[in-house]
Amino acid sequence: MKQLPEDYKKFFTAECEITCLHCDFLMRRSPLAAADLLAFNKELEFHVFLRKDKEYRCAEEGINLFFDDQRYEQFLSDFKAYADEALHDFVPKWSQIPETLTKEEFIEATDFLGKLWYFYGFTEFPFIDKAYEKAKAEGNEDVQKRLEDFGQFKFTGREVLNAFWFAGGPIPNILLGVSSMFLSGDDAKFLFLDELLALFDGWRPDPELVLKRREYYGMNVTASVPEILSFEQAKELYTSFTQLSDDLIIKGVTANKGKATGRVIIAPMLNDHGAIAILDSRMEKGDILVAESTSPDLMSLCRKASAIVADQGGLLSHAAIVSRELGVPCVIQAGAATRRLKDGDLVEVDADKGIVTILERVV
Repeated sequence: MKQLPEDYKKFFTAECEITCLHCDFLMRRSPLAAADLLAFNKELEFHVFLRKDKEYRCAEEGINLFFDDQRYEQFLSDFKAYADEALHDFVPKWSQIPETLTKEEFIEATDFLGKLWYFYGFTEFPFIDKAYEKAKAEGNEDVQKRLEDFGQFKFTGREVLNAFWFAGGPIPNILLGVSSMFLSGDDAKFLFLDELLALFDGWRPDPELVLKRREYYGMNVTASVPEILSFEQAKELYTSFTQLSDDLIIKGVTANKGKATGRVIIAPMLNDHGAIAILDSRMEKGDILVAESTSPDLMSLCRKASAIVADQGGLLSHAAIVSRELGVPCVIQAGAATRRLKDGDLVEVDADKGIVTILERVV
């Protein structure tokens, strides 16, 4: 089945290094795969979309989870135990690039890593928003409070995610260790999980395969079946799905009402604390923070912002919660705002209507 942009909804874009292993975890381990995810990467651009006509599957599962007292309490207990083990045991264990690694150790490590995508998937807006709207419509304050508390716990989940994939974390360290054992440079970053496992059994990739994946790679889920995209498929999808509109109005969803006008500062999804610190030094009080998503590591930027615009996120996302705490306007699910806007653009954020209007573009 041919993938058409009009059939899909953007989930997120990351403008930093996302390995094939990350992509594999998302497509095979995350409950978001129920929405028939599509992901493709071009160099340092990783894009994920979900099918509009399959998103309801996530919404129904979210309602089932958050309205079931016993199931939710067990899920939260398991998630908290996992996060604690991840931060206190797993991350320190893999804080260095391993010199040697057995297949069994690799399987054990990747099994543990992959579990995060299962837990963290339920913190995302396709699972949260409809459940929250249902709880509010029914006046179910217990479920509302449950969802709000879970939204706060997502910050811990994001801390684990960052610890796993930021520079020096377990994912880059393990992949660099595998590369040093079987390949060259950082080639392991461009292999999917089954291919990485095959390395321990003597398989080696065609150098042309790795070379092409450095430029484009991707995966697609159809009817719960994941498949690796060819170079040609990934390239074609990138071209058709990343066309940018030149419209002066960007539409999104209101997370916190209000209006603000200011200059844009773009915060792409970053995996390096040093890069975030540089961004913070450039941002001025009153700027409009435009981010793929916000997280605790971007709090200093949020505090300076007169408004927050996020490409992704839901009603209980970090950007939504923080904007309400800080009392600043916030628009979420604003499409490709981080790519349609540039640093220094003058914009008006009308979060009452959920729109961002470009008033003046930088030359």
